[in-house]
Amino acid sequence: MTAITMVSDLALDPRTGEVVAAMPVSTPQHLAETVAAAVLATTAVGSVSPAARAGWLEGLANAVAGAVDTLVPTADRETGLGTARLTAEVARCANQLRFYAAVCREGSWLGATIDHATSDTPDLRRVAVPLGPVAVFGASNFPFGFGTLGNDTGSALAAGCPVIVKGHPAHPLTHAALADLAASTLAELGAPAGTFGAVTGLDNGRALVLDDAISAVAFTGSQAAGLSLWSLAQSRPRVIPVFAEMGTVNPVVVTPAAVAQPDALATLAKGSVQSFTLGMGQFCTKPGLLLVPTGAGVAPAVAAELRGGVPARAAAHRRDGPLVCRGGPHLAALRGHSRRGGGRAGCRLGRLRHRAHCPGGAAGAGLAAAGRVLRPGHPRRGVCR
Repeated sequence: MTAITMVSDLALDPRTGEVVAAMPVSTPQHLAETVAAAVLATTAVGSVSPAARAGWLEGLANAVAGAVDTLVPTADRETGLGTARLTAEVARCANQLRFYAAVCREGSWLGATIDHATSDTPDLRRVAVPLGPVAVFGASNFPFGFGTLGNDTGSALAAGCPVIVKGHPAHPLTHAALADLAASTLAELGAPAGTFGAVTGLDNGRALVLDDAISAVAFTGSQAAGLSLWSLAQSRPRVIPVFAEMGTVNPVVVTPAAVAQPDALATLAKGSVQSFTLGMGQFCTKPGLLLVPTGAGVAPAVAAELRGGVPARAAAHRRDGPLVCRGGPHLAALRGHSRRGGGRAGCRLGRLRHRAHCPGGAAGAGLAAAGRVLRPGHPRRGVCR
């Protein structure tokens, strides 16, 4: 007899390597039931008034904020991000949900227009409608702000789209806690069954994108994983949009005047490490490309200082050390990147080339795009705005 091994997502304490918990991944049956529930809820969720959906989001925000004392220790044990950082991120998650509630209630995103009938023209009316169930793939390093109840989930719910979140294996316990909190809170607020669902497992993530019932995908993470999901979406008989915010390497420009300052190299090294390990700034833009203008004469020293200052924990996650170049054509190329189309406000140098497959950016996956009827002949690759 062949033994059957249950596949699990392991929650690991990054400080010690200890296995905190083994969370069984979703079965194919659970995936099928979750998708079916979302399909059944699609019409009901889309028909609910924006004001009512705003109430759901505000309820979720209150629930998240109220559970900070249990959510933070759980996330810290399996991410090692620290209680201060995670406490602030819980507040950020709650505020994001409240933001989408406010925008949902305001209603201008619906783009409603009415042309009343005249003696020779009919009555014409137009309004944006939800696309349908949205699959959300959250980030590994922001379990609250860009995770199970992050921007993508909030915006999709605001637009009237049922959401199915594929939990990230980097923090399975946190995902489970947030998923349970979301399901119970929405049920208490009277949201239709199937408004929110959650699955886990790599294979289930692929199956989710390929399922014909899914109408859009939102993703935050690496370029490789994002393009993989985009390719799956393109392979479907009915192609769907993938709103992917993918990581890249951002340039940091150092001038000769800055290098000449006392302790300049130590300051640069410290700033590079902090931006990576503490999640400062935009988390998916790593300051790995250091541009030192020609004539500064210290590029090798800067590179050595930065490589020497990166701790083992950060180095284990960074494929390459900082690349040092001396301006010239590199800067000209970067100026070219800044003129390309770029998703939501906030696209920065070096990220734009990896956003060419997304009509609106991950944070707008629901509100700015999943709530819009795509025109006939929508291009297979999408168009950044």
